[in-house]
Amino acid sequence: MTDHDKVTEATRAHLDRSLDDLDPKITERLAARREKALQAASIERRGMRRTPMAIAGVAASVVMAAVLVTFSGGTDAPQQTPEDIELMAAEEPLEFYQDLEFYLWLEQQDLDELAQTGAGST
Repeated sequence: MTDHDKVTEATRAHLDRSLDDLDPKITERLAARREKALQAASIERRGMRRTPMAIAGVAASVVMAAVLVTFSGGTDAPQQTPEDIELMAAEEPLEFYQDLEFYLWLEQQDLDELAQTGAGST
């Protein structure tokens, strides 16, 4: 038993002995006030117990919502790549990009023809 426990026990014993010497009216009033304080503390503790439960409930709801939003993207909607977004934002019509390889080949042919013509004239 620690010193603190010994002091607590001695104080409790002294108060219990002094309670026997009190007037019965005072004892009744003390008992009534004690009961009232215990009831108030009980109500307060019950409210305190509900508060952490409410916080835990809200936190669990937020986590569940985040999980659902993250993992329920579904397979119905295709994922957009940066190239897809660039194509949609471009000024050229979509057909231009469908034939892009042809246009690149055509441009290369023109460059090759210019290079041959320029090389032959010098």
